[in-house]
Amino acid sequence: MRRAAAGGGAAGILLRHQRWAPPRAECAGHCGSEAAPSPESAAAPPPPESRPCLPACLPARPPLPSAAATQSRTRSLATPLPVPRQERQPEPPPFAMQPASAKWYDRRDYVFIEFCVEDSKDVNVNFEKSKLTFSCLGGSDNFKHLNEIDLFNNIDPNESKHKRTDRSILCCLRKGESGQAWPRLTKERAKLNWLSVDFNNWKDWEDDSDEDMSNFDRFSEMMNNMGGDDDVDLPEVDGADDDSPDSDDEKMPDLE
Repeated sequence: MRRAAAGGGAAGILLRHQRWAPPRAECAGHCGSEAAPSPESAAAPPPPESRPCLPACLPARPPLPSAAATQSRTRSLATPLPVPRQERQPEPPPFAMQPASAKWYDRRDYVFIEFCVEDSKDVNVNFEKSKLTFSCLGGSDNFKHLNEIDLFNNIDPNESKHKRTDRSILCCLRKGESGQAWPRLTKERAKLNWLSVDFNNWKDWEDDSDEDMSNFDRFSEMMNNMGGDDDVDLPEVDGADDDSPDSDDEKMPDLE
């Protein structure tokens, strides 16, 4: 009895390890005429050589992958995932040029515009019949400036000049029609944040006397001889200051 119990315990362990099960009906030809074993035979399983159908009765295990398949799978996992191609962003536009601060005032035969740019370089002033274009590089950082002005009235481009100094660029526009006042500089009635009136030089010349008018005519003649180079000196603009010499003491140039 003790041996049988010991045998039964070993058989139970063997059954658990080998996952032994009663033979199925299709295994009757291999395992015997009976489909199910007797209780005695179930208590003591037969040796492996007496059960040729045991591998067929056990559940099939999946085959182990081959070395080539394992290597291929490892290589596929190591391959980085495809990254979607990003389109190249367009380059940002170049930095837009800012208009230079300017102030202007009106005279009988001329209109003056002063662009307040210090240490200007590459100054370019283009006079057209009804338009003025100004551009330059200013300051130590070579900041780009561009001003385009549609003028209130026509000018004479050939008789218009400009003068550069270290502090500003002064443009002298010869009016197309002398003696016609300009209430504003631009053609359109619009307020520009970079343009202002130079009240220090503004003068209501329409109410001047004939003597003052002759002074402005003389000044116009002097402006005709002014060039656009840096070494050309601009004449005084007012012509009617208290400390200026009397017009009778100066030789009057020929008038047009």
